Amino acid sequence: MHLVLAGVLSVKEKRASGSWSSIELKFHINYLELKAAFLGLQCFAKDFQNCELLHQVDNTSAVAYINKMGGVQFKHLNSITRELWQWCEKRNIWVFASYMRNAKDESTMDWKTFFFYAFPPFSLILKCVNKIITEL
Repeated sequence: MHLVLAGVLSVKEKRASGSWSSIELKFHINYLELKAAFLGLQCFAKDFQNCELLHQVDNTSAVAYINKMGGVQFKHLNSITRELWQWCEKRNIWVFASYMRNAKDESTMDWKTFFFYAFPPFSLILKCVNKIITEL
């Protein structure tokens, strides 16, 4: 997800955009990136449950905090990460964050190449792969 001072979240053909409030603009970029990751989950995975998600994030601190389910160095980063994981826990969603290199300007990015991957339990992956292959 790439949302810094203002930006766009994109998942396949779905898009969401917004700007940070004047209060939010005072927060550190790592907090904003974690907040954007959480907002992305709330927007695009609101109807998901009992699955595993690969969340591509362009901030290494956000990736680390999500994958480690928080941290001890910065309370505000731990707080937003806990909110993210509690939201996921209510839906039985397991999130894995991976680093995605960002572009300098969202307008130059090919947003059609960005996907939000939702994985079923591993025992169902072969069935899902076969279904995808037959539908292509």
